[in-house]
Amino acid sequence: MATPAPGLPKEAALARLRAQVDLCLGCPRCAQRLNESTYLLRALEHRCPRELLLARCRRAAKSRVWRKVDRRPSFPRPARYEVCRHYRPGLGCLRHRNQCTFARSPEEALVWTFEREHGVGRLALKAALQGAPGGGAPGEVPSPADAILAEFGGYFQLLCSHCFRHCPPRLSPVDAKGRCPKHRACVRLLAHVSAEDRRKQQVVEVRPRPRYGQPLAYCMFVGRGRPCRHGAARCQYAHSAVEMAVWEAEQLGGLRRGDLLPAAAPEAERSPDPPGPRPGVQHYCPACLVTCSSQEAFENHCSSLEHAQMVALDHSAAWEHRSPPMGLSTFELCPRPDLCEFGLACTKAHSQQELREWEQRAQAARRREQEARHEGLAPYQARLLDEYRSSSSEVQVLAEAVDGVTITCDQPLLHQDQEKDIHHTWTFTVHSKVSGLDSPEPLQHVALLRREPGVAFSLEGPCLPQGQRYAEGGRFQVPGCPTEARVGVRVQSEAFGTFEQWLVLDFGHRPALLQKLELRLGQGSGPGSQGSPAPRPQEELERWHTGNRHVVPSVERTAEETALLAKYKAPALALDFSRSGPAPGPISRSNYRQRMHQFLYEEEAAQQQLVARLNLRGPVALKKALQTPALGLHVSPPGTLYAEVPIPSCLTPDTDQGFLLGRAVSTVLVAPVPAPDLTVYEARLEPRAGSEQSRWLLLPAHCCQALGLQPDTSPELEVQFQVDPTTFRLWHQAVDALPRERLVVPDLAACALPQPRPTPPELHGNRKQKLAVAFITGSSPAGGRPVPPLLIYGPFGTGKTYTLAMASLEVIRQPHTRVLICTHTNRRPRRAAPDGHVAPDGHAAPDGHAGLPQMATLPQTATLPLTATPGCPRRPRCPRRPRRDAPDGHAAPDGHAGLPQTVMLPQTAMPGCPRRPRCPRRPRRAAPDGHAAPDGRTAPDGHATPDGRAVPDGCTTLDGHTGLS
Repeated sequence: MATPAPGLPKEAALARLRAQVDLCLGCPRCAQRLNESTYLLRALEHRCPRELLLARCRRAAKSRVWRKVDRRPSFPRPARYEVCRHYRPGLGCLRHRNQCTFARSPEEALVWTFEREHGVGRLALKAALQGAPGGGAPGEVPSPADAILAEFGGYFQLLCSHCFRHCPPRLSPVDAKGRCPKHRACVRLLAHVSAEDRRKQQVVEVRPRPRYGQPLAYCMFVGRGRPCRHGAARCQYAHSAVEMAVWEAEQLGGLRRGDLLPAAAPEAERSPDPPGPRPGVQHYCPACLVTCSSQEAFENHCSSLEHAQMVALDHSAAWEHRSPPMGLSTFELCPRPDLCEFGLACTKAHSQQELREWEQRAQAARRREQEARHEGLAPYQARLLDEYRSSSSEVQVLAEAVDGVTITCDQPLLHQDQEKDIHHTWTFTVHSKVSGLDSPEPLQHVALLRREPGVAFSLEGPCLPQGQRYAEGGRFQVPGCPTEARVGVRVQSEAFGTFEQWLVLDFGHRPALLQKLELRLGQGSGPGSQGSPAPRPQEELERWHTGNRHVVPSVERTAEETALLAKYKAPALALDFSRSGPAPGPISRSNYRQRMHQFLYEEEAAQQQLVARLNLRGPVALKKALQTPALGLHVSPPGTLYAEVPIPSCLTPDTDQGFLLGRAVSTVLVAPVPAPDLTVYEARLEPRAGSEQSRWLLLPAHCCQALGLQPDTSPELEVQFQVDPTTFRLWHQAVDALPRERLVVPDLAACALPQPRPTPPELHGNRKQKLAVAFITGSSPAGGRPVPPLLIYGPFGTGKTYTLAMASLEVIRQPHTRVLICTHTNRRPRRAAPDGHVAPDGHAAPDGHAGLPQMATLPQTATLPLTATPGCPRRPRCPRRPRRDAPDGHAAPDGHAGLPQTVMLPQTAMPGCPRRPRCPRRPRRAAPDGHAAPDGRTAPDGHATPDGRAVPDGCTTLDGHTGLS
């Protein structure tokens, strides 16, 4: 802080300054703030504290715009100050951010140069502008307290230390006895409050001066715009300029902190609007410098777009390029940066340097968002969703039914309309129970969780402002009835589609009450439900999941699988799943992850919808043992029971439900009818025990004990088949784990078609199959341009597997080539390779070797040097080891001299035990010629299938098993 010169500045020097600029003093009430450096003066009768110094060029005397003159930086001290070239009004210095020492306007540069040349302090300059009423008589040296107040403006006040260090901070003034409204006795701290405008004010703590003669200096971390690593309680260096000024005045000028506090004015002289602090406890947002008088106002501020932008804004780093577009987590280069028609509004980077900077800024924004959550600056919805996403049992956080709470709605929760511009309102009546202490459980929080473009949901209540998405529960309380509340939800739409909203009613404990609202506009149900089946005449059961039922598990899952299921929710529980379908437009690198997650949600929802047609409610036969042609007689483990569940007679493996039941369904959920509570039990589906009319379940011991189930009875049960969620969760994880989107989404504009090779004579197929093989086996185009990916799709039996097998053979015939074959299922393909070539499942080798489940051999002219290790479908990290014996003297690839002609195909070539992934299935009894069926039965000619039936030599069954010769 510059030492003010004694007396007023020279008349001649001040006259020269006033000949160039107009000077005036104001405050946030009479000066309207447009940005950090621009103000508008307005006529207002009030007691002005005159804390802002404003300047305006004489050339713009008719303009109403004034420039704020901030404190002159203490270092450096040039002979003449210049205006910053990188400063933009409203954005600040784009290069040095808050560390910039240049002036923000020509007016500020002139005033700074005047103060520097004549050694005039800010207090003396303000006194000269006021005619010396506030600066004392001429020749009088101002006190240190007056100098600090004149230099920094604002006012000082004592606050409660416990409230100020709370997360989020609360401003609680301390009375003369050292008490605040929240605490009887508390530790006081001195704070400096400077108003930015009528709504914003900055509160800076002034800590006690360091002891033991330590030299005064600024904290290096705070000086760089970053949080102090030592914390405010332990750091011995100044964290702000006002704190440094107070410390210096205490050390050199003998300042007493009581002199900084405003003096209590007599009752007769008090103004109706004093510049001092407002009474009561206020919530303070240090990121936006906003104070809120209530918790509800603070929560709504934290959920605003302004707060999100201020939290993501980095004031410490010096960025050189444009700010990244809002709402995008991944970025890509603009194909025409020099001729871009969008210019600065383009959402794509215009250079590699800008792209790297955007990625760095996105990472920094995510880090600051995490810091804001730790500081308590996250809104109620974000905190609740974090708790919801991290929970593996969602019904314990948000439940559609809560004990002791009843809720009714005057409208159906699903609203349909043919128009897009509609206004609709739902009104809920909520009754809460009375606890054992005869005190009601009041409603504490009401919030809307989802945000979707094209529609605006808001809460409605008495004296509630429009557009609010959060409100305190007391606003909806019915007068005279503390246990009853009426909550309204209003929607206004401007687009067709299917939209969903989650209404949360929080009573201060978990779970909170959840109500799901749905809006369908336009013809049908929107783009997201084009594949929805027509309504069926039979009763449709409510689908169970962890969001509406308490699921008692019976299948053991690892900690990684449990964390995966908690991170990626089912479609009915996922907030990222859009029921109206994906956004229009092609897939690009910027939207690839979002599109893939949306696709996986839609696929899982479609599969679960098909499997839900098999759900039943009725008598289920319970037995202690079961007997099937494939398994023989099996006795259930102690305490468990087998349950025979009837299925529709039309269910065959070639139907959609039959296909999914054999591949994607491994568990069911079971509950008694009628259900006493929301608890359901998970049971395992016996994969090989079943017929065309029924399936068998193994009910765990805790389920049988809780429901009182006995063998040889047929109780009324409700059974719901569940699609195995682990596969979809692994796919979601793979999408997020992709390091670069360019690996799967190439730049098609830069790609070129390969140079085709002659079609091999042994290739049999139609024209499209030959074109596909020529595309895959073609040589690289000229100029080193990349080749775009090829997608082969079609229904069953169209030759997809054959085409890929022939293309692989042609590729590996080329020198120094390798082929990686990946599959997401452990089922073998239905067809063997024709003409003696290798089958994709590793059977029917052309050199006379018998195909084994563990490995398959290829001819010398067509080798696959790269071996892919097969994995367990349930535990991908534990590969199934092949048996040590191999035909024709070849050893298995476990260290016993394997051949380069051997190829291990993932999961398809190695069937293993589903319960014990580390142990491959071994035949129980040997067949007459040495071949055995997987179930131990012997085929008439020595060839075995999973159910014990024989097949001719070299033929393949429907499920992919090949007869051995």
